[in-house]
Parts: sequence; structure tokens; C-alpha cells
Amino acid sequence: MTTILDHVTSLNLQISMVCCLNERGTIKDTADAVEETAIATQDTIHTLKVATREVAETAPTTLKTLKEVSNKVRSKITKKSLH
Repeated sequence: MTTILDHVTSLNLQISMVCCLNERGTIKDTADAVEETAIATQDTIHTLKVATREVAETAPTTLKTLKEVSNKVRSKITKKSLH
């Protein structure tokens, strides 16, 4: 059966481990890395939003161009198959 003393001992050990990590700068380094990752993620999300907007804006022109090219290719193939 776990006693209160066992819990206190366990908590003291955990506090000692956290203090040790803190003294070595591990916690701050990890927090800094998490913050850098969050900033990079925000930048990526912004870039994706801009790219998505640009794709949406150019989609009609792109579709029109693809149809024109497709029609030209189809026309050339038809002409060659008739000869």
C-alpha cells in the first residue's frame, strides 16, 4: 500500500529531477525549441494561405489555358491520324 510518505518521496525525487534539468538549461532549451517551432508553423500556415489564395485566383486562367492546350494537342493528333 502506498503511503503519504511514499508520495512525498516520489514528488521530492521528481522535483529534484526538474531542478537538475532546469540547472542544465534543458527546460529552457526545450521551451525555446517549442517556441521556434510554433513560429515556424505560423509562418508555414501563412505561406499556405497565400499560396491557396493565389491558386484560387489563377485557377480560371489556368483551366482556360489547359483547355486550349488540350484542344491544340487533340487537333494535332486528329490531323496526324487522318494522314
